[in-house]
Amino acid sequence: MTKIMKAGNNMPAQAPLVPDPVLPYSCKNSRTVYAICEADEATLRHHLSATPFEYVNNLCMVYVNDFTESPELPYMDAGIIFTVKYKDTYGGYYMYEWEDDDAAIETGRYWGYPKNSDT
Repeated sequence: MTKIMKAGNNMPAQAPLVPDPVLPYSCKNSRTVYAICEADEATLRHHLSATPFEYVNNLCMVYVNDFTESPELPYMDAGIIFTVKYKDTYGGYYMYEWEDDDAAIETGRYWGYPKNSDT
């Protein structure tokens, strides 16, 4: 309890959502299945219109990850990643991401991922 209170970033202190410490995070034997898909260009452009990213192509990655063997934070994860460009840099943008654990969602949001519940 003292450690959580000192950090002051894991509320409510008496029942924190995120395990402390959650870092370093590890997951041996994680498993991933993914597919590279072609999507409708207009649909991708529509979803990217609210972001600072530029459309690159109509490819996206759809994936499911199994992190249930993590000792710190076991969960399942799925998402859709678009190929994007920002200024002169190309990369992947997590357009959607779902998880089955509230603590994993909250932790991921701390790190900048657009996580949502799978329910």
